[in-house]
Amino acid sequence: MGFQLQKEEMDALCNCQTQAVERLLKTLQMKMAKYGARKAAAADASTAADSYAAPPTGGLASKATPRASAPRSGAPPGRTGQSGVEARLEQMGAQDGGMRELLAEKDLNIRELRETVDILEIKIQKLEQLVRLKDSKIATLHAKLQQQQQM
Repeated sequence: MGFQLQKEEMDALCNCQTQAVERLLKTLQMKMAKYGARKAAAADASTAADSYAAPPTGGLASKATPRASAPRSGAPPGRTGQSGVEARLEQMGAQDGGMRELLAEKDLNIRELRETVDILEIKIQKLEQLVRLKDSKIATLHAKLQQQQQM
């Protein structure tokens, strides 16, 4: 992804400067959006190149099926033993193997992006937790400093 922090940004975070975490999170959000767009464009380009390079296989038993993960919680599952793509294809009545391949790739891409979003949400929660911890430590040190000054 190529995301790096500059020394000034790290210092600002370590020294609990006002809005430093918010700036970092905003920058991270923009970088992730650009990264996701590049990855999606590359996936679309490779899918287009694959469709020209090889004839469609006519089914979902290609490269997408082995990497498929469990459906995300809250997503309505298809019939037993059927992935979300297969259920949608059956509902649409799609017969074209190329359409099946394209939908399988898109479904896989969506699942990967959802996993990325989940990971980033967890990281954001951890950063917020660290900020709260730093704030409490600062408050404790500030109270000790005032207590020392009163003596």
